[in-house]
Amino acid sequence: MAAEYPERITLSEPAEHYLTKLSEDLLLGRVELWQLPPSLAQVFAFAFAAGAASRQGEIDQANSAADRFYARWLNPGAQLAEVRRDQLDIAAEEYWQQFLNSETSQLHTDKEAA
Repeated sequence: MAAEYPERITLSEPAEHYLTKLSEDLLLGRVELWQLPPSLAQVFAFAFAAGAASRQGEIDQANSAADRFYARWLNPGAQLAEVRRDQLDIAAEEYWQQFLNSETSQLHTDKEAA
């Protein structure tokens, strides 16, 4: 049987204060996740995962920009164009191999079905 909750869950003032302080200390590194009881650790883990998922697009963009800047820094001028061509060649080869593997797999599946 599922638990029923009020529209807004409230805690006593001391419990609210304790959890607020505990949350702050967790974020500041004064308390470690392993020190929390499993129920609180689970709430923190769910909240962290939801927050990370909501920002994943921005994280991906920042990582992509960092990769571009790093490549430019390491490979000035014409060397950068050569590095990018090499990367495209590698990516094309990987894509081609995946395509061939999927086609071969599909042929085997079709033969077995016949």
